[in-house]
Amino acid sequence: METVITENRRVKMKEQYEMIRLFLSEKCYAPIFSDEYYENEAKQFMGNVNELKSRDIKEKDYYKSLVIPMGKSRIGGSVVDIPPNIEYPQDTSFVAQLNCEDISKHDKLNLLPKKGFIYIFTTNLQKGFVFYSSADVSQLERVIKQEAYWYSFGQLIEHIESKIDSFDQRYVNENGQLEWSCITGEDITKIYGIYTNCQASEFEVREVMENEQNILLLQVGTDYQENCGAQSIYIKKDDLLNLDFSKCVFEYTQS
Repeated sequence: METVITENRRVKMKEQYEMIRLFLSEKCYAPIFSDEYYENEAKQFMGNVNELKSRDIKEKDYYKSLVIPMGKSRIGGSVVDIPPNIEYPQDTSFVAQLNCEDISKHDKLNLLPKKGFIYIFTTNLQKGFVFYSSADVSQLERVIKQEAYWYSFGQLIEHIESKIDSFDQRYVNENGQLEWSCITGEDITKIYGIYTNCQASEFEVREVMENEQNILLLQVGTDYQENCGAQSIYIKKDDLLNLDFSKCVFEYTQS
């Protein structure tokens, strides 16, 4: 049955939601791209191969120059730590590796598994795969994928906090009046909280949030340096509790 949200009902709706804020490293790390990659980039963006290489050297660390702890949570990039029983999906880009032991300490909703890892891959930003493994860090094997179409640069999740996400934060002052902003909230990476759709109205967002089965498993915001919008992965609450990640929904929107 379709839910209709009216102004009269709005005051009865929930205004604040728990979220887990994931703070990303300011600097990202890059794979070692081939000359062919830079040649294609130069053709696509009418640039210079040497200038593109020089830019990456200045702005990004190469993964081989970093100490990336095995199992550490991260967004994107060429380095994934997976157990032997999970294969890196063909023709996908790596979105996230979430260390549940670290993140669940900040989970006030008590929905995430206490141990193990959640892996997220995408094919075209609107579709993808989510896997869960209860493996221990000692069982993980490092996989290096040199190039990917999406999420090619990696950022480590350096800090995690439990926060409150409020609808009040979605309003901006326009000429002395508070107006709904559909892009407010796209700048952070998080688990749970109010979902961000850069094209949705306030009532459309509230309609989604009113259904307690709708859980935001991950939002990758514009604090991830390759993003120009919000990447969201949704899961049903019952599926999350049952560790069934086969029906996750992917959505990418930008203003």
